[in-house]
Amino acid sequence: SASEGSAICDVCERGKFNDVPLQSTCDSCFVGTATNSTAQESCDKCLIGEYQGSRGEYTCDLCDPGTFQDQEESRECDACAKGKYSNVSASTECFDCPEGKYQPSTGASICELCDVGSYTDSPGQFECTACAKGKYSNTSGVSECGDCARGYFQSSIGQIECIPCDTGEYQNNTGSVECNLCAKGEYQDGTGEFDCKPCLA
Repeated sequence: SASEGSAICDVCERGKFNDVPLQSTCDSCFVGTATNSTAQESCDKCLIGEYQGSRGEYTCDLCDPGTFQDQEESRECDACAKGKYSNVSASTECFDCPEGKYQPSTGASICELCDVGSYTDSPGQFECTACAKGKYSNTSGVSECGDCARGYFQSSIGQIECIPCDTGEYQNNTGSVECNLCAKGEYQDGTGEFDCKPCLA
């Protein structure tokens, strides 16, 4: 543009453009675009991983951790879905929480460890699963629960330990939900045993 009697034309400042010859005014860059240069006929598209929600800006902003953008010329970034995360700026995608972790919220930059007594055995989960009966987990962030050992059982879900078989009982299998009574002619005076003893005649 130029004022009356000018010897030269004014140039568009940063954040503005003029794509019409002899037009006397400059337009502000649209949302999703920006320019850090003067005298531009167009503004630059924001790249993937970037955004610009305002007009007339010099630069595009980077997507924050917990968000992403996989399209150019965007006015905002999208929040990571449940079960996913992004821990860096300018992400173009979010990543699945790994096995043993979960994320119940959107827009997360980290994943949470599954609590003791629970697990996730596949990526991208938004909640953990309680250990089944006959199993346990006393460590957080596991991808599977362990079987109760022989001589032990667990009749409830989501447990951090197994229970030893009582006197007069046994369990010869792993991953059991109950113990067996000793048969007639046998006994067991200890706990947590996997067999019974014969009674002496």
